[in-house]
Amino acid sequence: MDQAERLTRYSMTGTPRNECVYQTLGCLKIETPHRSAVHYRRELDLSRAVASVCYTWEGTAFRRELFVSAPRNVLVIRFTADHPASVTFSSCLMREGMLDYLTRTGDPVSTVLTGGTGIRFCAVQKVRTRSGTVRKIGDYLIVEHADEAVLLVSAATSFRTSNFRGTAETSVERAFSMQYSDLLTEHER
Repeated sequence: MDQAERLTRYSMTGTPRNECVYQTLGCLKIETPHRSAVHYRRELDLSRAVASVCYTWEGTAFRRELFVSAPRNVLVIRFTADHPASVTFSSCLMREGMLDYLTRTGDPVSTVLTGGTGIRFCAVQKVRTRSGTVRKIGDYLIVEHADEAVLLVSAATSFRTSNFRGTAETSVERAFSMQYSDLLTEHER
C-alpha cells in the first residue's frame, strides 16, 4: 500500500504542477444496519476482476459482490443474504465540501448528482430489488427487507461529451435492463 500511495503522489498531478489537479468525481456512501459483524472477509479475484465482501451478522450471512463493467460503463454491486428479506441498506452519491447538488428525478429507484466548475459531471445510481421495498428520502436510496439488490452507478463528465448527463443516465438504464448474471458474464469475457 505504501508503494501505491507513493506512486499516486508522484503521478496524480498535472504538468506544470499547478494545473490539472485530479479530483474524485464523488463518493458512493453505502450504510447497513449491521454492527459487530463476525467472519468478515474481503476478496479480490483478479482473474475475474470481481471484488467481494462477506460477513455474518445476527446469524445471517451477507455478501456484496462488485465489479466495473467496461462494456456498460457502470459499477455493479450485488447485495445478497442467506435468509430471505434480509438485505437492507442505504446508498447516497455525494461530494463533501463541494457546491454540487442532487437533481430530483421522477424515478423512485434512482438519484442523480450533478455539478462541477470548469469540467462538469453527472453521477447516477439506480437500484433493482427482488422483493422488499425501495424508498428515496433526500439524497438517499433506501432498500429494506429485500432478498437481493443490484445497485448500478455510472458517471460521465463534460471532458468527453457535452451530453454527460445523458451518457451517465443511458449507461445505467441499459445496464438496468439486463440481469445481474448477464452483466457478470459480459464483464468476464
